[in-house]
Amino acid sequence: MPSRPRAHAAAADPQRGTASRAAAVAVGIAILALVSSIVAAPPASATAPASATAPASATAPAAPATASTHIYVSNQLVNTVSVIDASTNRVTATVPVGMAPGGVAVTPDTKHVYIANAGSANVSVLDTTTNTVTATIALPAGSSPTSVAVNPNGTTAYLTDGAGNNVFVLNTATNQAIATVPVGTQPVSIALTRDGATAYVANAGSDNVSVIDTKTNRVVQTLPAGHAPASLAVTPDGRYVYVADEVGQSVSIIDTQTGAITATTQVGIGPFGAALAPNGSRAYIVNLGPGTLSVLDTVTHQVTATVDLGGHGTDPFGVTATAQAIYVAEQGANALAVIDPVTLKILATIPVGTSPYGVATSAPSSGG
Repeated sequence: MPSRPRAHAAAADPQRGTASRAAAVAVGIAILALVSSIVAAPPASATAPASATAPASATAPAAPATASTHIYVSNQLVNTVSVIDASTNRVTATVPVGMAPGGVAVTPDTKHVYIANAGSANVSVLDTTTNTVTATIALPAGSSPTSVAVNPNGTTAYLTDGAGNNVFVLNTATNQAIATVPVGTQPVSIALTRDGATAYVANAGSDNVSVIDTKTNRVVQTLPAGHAPASLAVTPDGRYVYVADEVGQSVSIIDTQTGAITATTQVGIGPFGAALAPNGSRAYIVNLGPGTLSVLDTVTHQVTATVDLGGHGTDPFGVTATAQAIYVAEQGANALAVIDPVTLKILATIPVGTSPYGVATSAPSSGG
């Protein structure tokens, strides 16, 4: 993959020189571990395009959230989470969290947000009413939590530890770890089935997917994937898992009934984030190299559209989707793109903090 032109982007991901580099498989670890040593600075000001609504000041006091849908974006290089009101596309709060925040997940009751902080080996728990961190959960020294998912009843959170090759299982009532599940090498992404019975973990270093039975917290199956799986998403019926294979420049579609790859679809260079439409009709894959979004039909597993997010240097990382919008965290542009899921037109580009990575929403969604 071509080198990144901006200094902050290069610092965030020094190992991603070309798509063929084996080091790219460690992106969820290398990016986050490096930025933990960088002193946070206020994000640079940015001018929103004409189609975007200008955000509130990043230094404004945290404003209490309302009943409207909110989007939460982790900003790696400044150790914050941007809170965005989806009805206005405005940043309403910027919340300090741990070091090098990555994955973000909202509880089903929308009362809390869990943020995986790889640089400080802990998890921030954000209260969405006050937009403040009300708990910080320490993880074992040397761990590197990269992604997080919360089960449908909100009782349990699951975090991938890219450094320790584990998944931590947390009780959300006590905010204590209740289990540690060994998985493959360099786990960087996790997704749950809609019923919460199964968790799928993308292991970037071992080119496979671990399947965890969440009742027993044990790996019950290891499925093949492409080269350097960076993210995954599960269809609402649990039948298929879409895996973005970063170095493979493709998407592996795993049939969960057979445990085999049923299709491999080529997308752009460096596919990194994966999400599904809430109704399961489409899969969304963001491609780092060209700065694009690939849209796949989940019946044919083929690409039906490609959305230009701003070209090379935009560096789209995280993606999530609701019935109303597709949200893409653009790490190189320090922005969140808002896309109409029907027309696939960009509705707004919202400046956030430096090096945005994870994105989650309080509305029903899939991805991160």
